[in-house]
Amino acid sequence: NAFNLPDEFLKRWLVTSHENNSPEMVEKDYDSFSKNLKWTIIRNSLQEEHKVEVNPGDIEARMKQKVMGVYGQYLDAGMLDTMTQRLLSDREQYNRVFEEEVTEKVFKAVKEVITIQEVPINKEDFEAKVKVINEEINAQNEAANEIEAAGAAGEEE
Repeated sequence: NAFNLPDEFLKRWLVTSHENNSPEMVEKDYDSFSKNLKWTIIRNSLQEEHKVEVNPGDIEARMKQKVMGVYGQYLDAGMLDTMTQRLLSDREQYNRVFEEEVTEKVFKAVKEVITIQEVPINKEDFEAKVKVINEEINAQNEAANEIEAAGAAGEEE
């Protein structure tokens, strides 16, 4: 079910909520922002519907997996715990891992109640779809970084 956002209100809010967000910058990045906001609303709704919960132990375990993926064989258990706790003490890192954990659990819950139909696709069509998705992800990341940077610059003043 498609739904619309109050686009004009959100654009005004983005401009007025951060001094460094110009109307031009908001207009340029709004598509990515609105897609991200819609996904967040949908994911949160599915999280509530499927009673998905994330506890601190889930977040810690996910962060340990990430640390092991980077440093694996070079860390003993004590170093792994120390590095994990240090990373989780950073609010931004904690929130990122929390969001990843919620998303993974929501997908898992939804997969249990839906039927997945595999659709054959040739290599060229697959590569074209991947390219489009990657471009969208890159645009969203750039927009989020610009909005975040503008907010951080506004807080410093």
